[in-house]
Amino acid sequence: MGEHRAMLPRHIEASQISALLDSLGEPQPDHIEPLQVTAEYHAIFILSYRSPKADWILRVSGAHIPEIKTRNEVGMMKTISEKTTIPIPRVVHFDASTSNSLGHEYTILERASGISVDKVYDTLSELTKHALMQQLLEVLVQLDALQWNFIGGLAAQDDGSVVPGPVVDETFWQTSDIAEFWGPAESVETLNVQGPFTTFVDYCNAHLEKYIHMIKTHESMRWLRDLIPRLQATITMATDRAIALNDTRLILAHRDLHFANIMFDPETERISSVLDWEFSNIVPAARWNPAHAFLWNGQAGPRSLEEKARLYADFERQCKQRQILVDYKFTPLQEAIQQVVTYVRALTEVCPRAQQKDSVAGWRRSAEEALESLGV
Repeated sequence: MGEHRAMLPRHIEASQISALLDSLGEPQPDHIEPLQVTAEYHAIFILSYRSPKADWILRVSGAHIPEIKTRNEVGMMKTISEKTTIPIPRVVHFDASTSNSLGHEYTILERASGISVDKVYDTLSELTKHALMQQLLEVLVQLDALQWNFIGGLAAQDDGSVVPGPVVDETFWQTSDIAEFWGPAESVETLNVQGPFTTFVDYCNAHLEKYIHMIKTHESMRWLRDLIPRLQATITMATDRAIALNDTRLILAHRDLHFANIMFDPETERISSVLDWEFSNIVPAARWNPAHAFLWNGQAGPRSLEEKARLYADFERQCKQRQILVDYKFTPLQEAIQQVVTYVRALTEVCPRAQQKDSVAGWRRSAEEALESLGV
C-alpha cells in the first residue's frame, strides 16, 4: 500500500498527553517517552509509573482507516480477554474519535511483559521453538472454539459493549492512497467493503461489486473492463449457488500471527502476550492465514521462509495427529470464487499505482482461469 508512515500523528506534546490523562481521571506518569519504532499506523508512547510500578502504552493512530480500525482492535481484544485465556494486554482506555486533547484516535494498553520472539529467534533452541509452536497451536484451538454467524469485525462501542462490525483489512484503500490515486470523489467507504456480512456469498459479492466500481472508474484499469460482464455473471452465479458456497465454517482469525507479534518469557518459555489484533476478523476458516504469516520469524530472506516452512510442516503434523484444525479448507467451488476475488483485488490494488507491471498480466490470466472454472 502507500506510505503509511506519512500519515502518522506529528508533534504530540507531553502536555497533550497529560491533558488526556486528566480528562480520563488517571494519574500523571512519572515519565513519558516516545517509542522509537517503525510502526506504520501509530505513534507510540510509554507512560511509566514508579508507584505502583507499571508501564502503559499509548498508541496514537493516524487517519489511515478512520474509526473502524480502532474499534475493531479494541473489540477483538475485549472479546479475546472475556472468552479465552489467550494472554493479551489489557485495554485501559480508547477513543475512536478525534475529539480529545490529542486530536487523534488512541488506545491505552498495559505494557506486555516479556521479549518479542523475533528479536531472539536465532538464539532459541529447537525445543523452545517447538514449545512456542505448540503454544500457538493452543491459541488457534481456543479461537476455533468460538462460534460466529457473520463475516466481519468486532466493533467496541463507547459504552463498553462489543457488536458485529465491518470488515477491516490491511489491503484496504486508505486515506492517503485515496487522496493520491483516486481524488475527492472516492473514500474509504466507496472503495472498500463494509459489512458485517451474513454469508460467504454476500462477502464475495460485496468485493466483486467494489472491484467493478473501481475498474469502471479508474483509467488505469480500462484494459480490464471487458471482464466486467463476467464479474457480474459471477455475482449472479454465486447468488444462485448460495447454499453450496455458504457451507463454510467461520472463525475469528488474528491473520498476522508471526513471531514479531508474540511476546514470551525467556525463563518460563511461555508466551506472555499476543499483540496487534487491529486487522483480525471473523472469516471463513480457509482464510485464517491469508498472508501466510503464521510462524514467520520476522526476518527477511529465503532462509527465513525455509524456517517458516519447516515449522509449519511440524504444525500440520501436530494438527493431523490430534485431529484438530484439519477442516480449514474450501471446496473447489468456494476456492474458485475466492481466487477470482483475490486476483481481481490484486489488480485493483496495483494498477492505479502503476505498480507490479510485470505481474498484472499473469494475475489477469489467473482470474480468468478461475472465472472459467466457475463457468462464467
